[in-house]
Amino acid sequence: MAEQNDSARAGERRIATLLANWRDEILNLWIKERLEADEFRDELISKKDLRQQSRQVLDMLVQGVQDSGGADFDHPAFDDLRHYLNEISHLRAVKGYTPMENATYVLALRNVVIPLLAEELGEGRGVGEDVGRARVLPA
Repeated sequence: MAEQNDSARAGERRIATLLANWRDEILNLWIKERLEADEFRDELISKKDLRQQSRQVLDMLVQGVQDSGGADFDHPAFDDLRHYLNEISHLRAVKGYTPMENATYVLALRNVVIPLLAEELGEGRGVGEDVGRARVLPA
């Protein structure tokens, strides 16, 4: 049991490290995906604001993964991230974004991160186990 917990913690540290090391790449791919999406409305948010909000979400996600000890997104380590996502969701709704557009924003991050983690962790053992831990990403 202790060995399994150590393995889980090592996997979470590895995921947090990969997210931190690939932050700029993830951020660029995430923003590119959003800007190229058919439903993206650039009149509602500047590219600068989109990048700033996205960077903040990504930084908070990395911190949450590091601090959660492998727990799901319900863990208190993700409280700040959940609060921030609620805040930007509200701000976007006031500007005219639909709930679907807000959800698509977050899902686009997941669509970028999961393949990168799978590629990075796919070398050797336990890729399914480690990528499965990426479920902490909000869905």
